[in-house]
Amino acid sequence: MADDRGAAAGDSVADDLGAAASGGEAAGSTEAAPKTTAWPLRDGTAPGELDKGSLVDAQGLRIATYCVRAANPVAFVVLAHGYRVCARYEWLCATAEGGPHEKWAGSLPERLAASDVSVFMLDHQSHGDSEGLYGDVGPCVESLDDLARDALQLAAAAAAEYPTLPRFLVGSSMGGAIAARCAKLGGKFDGIVFHSPMLYLDDFPSSFSRTVALYALAAAKKLLGPAGETFHTAENAIPSHAREALTEPTFYHGPMLAGTLYACAAAMAGFMDDGGLEDLGCRALLVLHSRADAMCSLAGSEALFERAGAARRTLVVLKGLGGAEPGLLREAGAVSDDLFPRAVLDLPLFHNLCREPHGEPIGAAIAGWLRREADLAGARPPPKLANESRLQRDAFA
Repeated sequence: MADDRGAAAGDSVADDLGAAASGGEAAGSTEAAPKTTAWPLRDGTAPGELDKGSLVDAQGLRIATYCVRAANPVAFVVLAHGYRVCARYEWLCATAEGGPHEKWAGSLPERLAASDVSVFMLDHQSHGDSEGLYGDVGPCVESLDDLARDALQLAAAAAAEYPTLPRFLVGSSMGGAIAARCAKLGGKFDGIVFHSPMLYLDDFPSSFSRTVALYALAAAKKLLGPAGETFHTAENAIPSHAREALTEPTFYHGPMLAGTLYACAAAMAGFMDDGGLEDLGCRALLVLHSRADAMCSLAGSEALFERAGAARRTLVVLKGLGGAEPGLLREAGAVSDDLFPRAVLDLPLFHNLCREPHGEPIGAAIAGWLRREADLAGARPPPKLANESRLQRDAFA
C-alpha cells in the first residue's frame, strides 16, 4: 500500500491515528488472506480495482483487508462492517432483491471511489475471511477495542500511503460502536459516519442497572465459555433482505456467543456513561438511523448527536419501514445542503440502510457528505519528523 504520496512518513502519520494502532505487523501485506468467497472485482492496484491483502494484528490474528483506490484521491475512508457479516456482504449491493451481495454498481465503495475517495475495508476478526481468537466457532471476540485497534492499524497503513489527505471512518451497526471506540482510543479522523450504530442499551437506563447486567453477563461468559451460545439476535424485517442472509455463506445464523455478547454490552454501557460519547476528536459527524430499527437503538444515535463534541454534526432520522412519523434532519454547525431532501428522509428502510431495497440514495448521500467534508478539510501539512514526541504530534495542527 504505497505510492509517491510519501509512504516514508508512515511511522509519523500512524501515530496520528492513535497508539492503539501499534503492535501488529504492517497492514496491507501482499500476502493474500484466505478467500472463502469471491469478490466480483479482480485483484490489482490500478484505480477502481480491488486490492486484497491482509494484516497481522497485535493479537497475532491475520485480518483480511480490501482496498479500492480512487483515480485522483482527495481523501481516504475506512469502512467498518457490522456483526455476523463480512465486508463484501455489508458494502456491496445484491445482484437482485434476495440475491447475493456481489454487485459493485451502486454500492457505497463504488460511489466513494467515483467521488475521489479511496476506500479501505476489513473483515473484523472472527468474521468473513479473518481469523478469530477461538477458531471457527462464529463471531466470538473478547473486546470491541480489539476490533477497533485492527481498524486503526488499517487506517494507519492508509495514512502512510496518503499522509496529506483527509481521513474518514464509516461504521455500520456494530461497526458504529467500533468507530466510536476508534475515536476514544485516540484515532484522529476528519469525519466519522455512524450508520445505524450500536450504542445504547435501552433496557438498562441507569448506571446501576447496567452494572448489574454486566456482572450477570460476565458470569454467563465464565460459565458457558466465550464461545458458549446465548440467544438469537433480531433479524432484518425486510423479507428480501432476510433471503439474502440465508444464501450468504459467510453470514452467521447461530445465537450470539457469550464473549461477543459481553463485549458489545460492555462497550454500550461505556457509551451511556458520562464521557462515553464526548470528545470523539473529529471535526464532523454524520449519524443516520431509521425510526423502524429494532436491532440498534435510535436513542444512541440521538445521544451521540447531542453529546459529541464535533464542530459540525448532522443527525438523519429516517421515517423507516412502515413508519407514520416523518423523517427529520437535525444539524449543529453543519453546512446546510440538499444531501437529505424529504424523499430521502422518508425512505422505508429498517437497519442496513445502504444495502436494503430503496437504500441507494443513502449511499449517494454518504458519498456526497464525505466528499464535501474532504473539500472543507483540505490537504494536511507534511508529517512531522518521526523522532518528535508523540505528544507533540497533532493530526489537525
